[in-house]
Amino acid sequence: MPPYSAYLRVYEPLAAFREPALAAWAMYSDPETSLPDPRAVLADELDRVRRGLASTPPVLVPERESDQALVRRIDETTYICPLETRSRSVLAYATLDTDLPAEVVDAAVPAESRTIADRQIERTGAEVVERRHIRDARWHVPLSWFILFRPAERRLVLVPDEAAEQAAEDAGKASAAEATPDTGPDRTMSYLTRMPDARKRLARALAVLRKTVEGTIIEEVEGLGRWLEEFHPHALVELDYGGLVELVDDGFLLTDRSVDDVAEGLAALAAGDAEGAAGHYQAIVARWVTVERHETAN
Repeated sequence: MPPYSAYLRVYEPLAAFREPALAAWAMYSDPETSLPDPRAVLADELDRVRRGLASTPPVLVPERESDQALVRRIDETTYICPLETRSRSVLAYATLDTDLPAEVVDAAVPAESRTIADRQIERTGAEVVERRHIRDARWHVPLSWFILFRPAERRLVLVPDEAAEQAAEDAGKASAAEATPDTGPDRTMSYLTRMPDARKRLARALAVLRKTVEGTIIEEVEGLGRWLEEFHPHALVELDYGGLVELVDDGFLLTDRSVDDVAEGLAALAAGDAEGAAGHYQAIVARWVTVERHETAN
């Protein structure tokens, strides 16, 4: 069973890293060799985490930081997104009691494992990287993440089937070619943009939201903006639906207008069309409610 999470990743130019990380990532992404297969890298990370959790007692926090990364090469520039598995594990462990009911934690996480994790963190320090390159969200995609992208930046890879082709025809937005994987059988849905565009879109959205709405969405967008400011101005930003694609069919992915609805909803707010904005928001809620329900399904 895959982790049912979506991911927001930042890929920084290799030159943005300091020594000794710079030398390590330069060797890892040597242009004289082929780039590490991202599917293999993520599969290996998942396998290591699972083996740790399956051990006796389960390992909640790896002893060492991961030496793996996702790598992109665009226009002769190499971009690195470190996995930072240990740092992410430390942060996840720190929120364990708030993310899950106490009875679930007690039943699923042995006290011995928690003691070992506490001692390890106390002995070595939390050692959480200053700039965490990956954010994750279980069972959904946070609304604020959609703000960063535009429909043309989508990359959709599907296993061909009749239902997908029919959905493509019905939607009028995708061709049957989109249902054919180019590098393997994995179904993926992602968006990729450049940092300057992501920051501009977020700033414009925040200006509109501050004038028109109240609530936690403003704090969420502000926090996302602060996070993006931590990275190199020429970095790349990626939204990956990750394991969420396993919870939906091809038709859902082909007709998903979440990025469109967020952009059009913000435009409606800016124009004073509260009813139109509400319609786009309700469309997003209706689209994702069945996905989020899996969290509480038996």
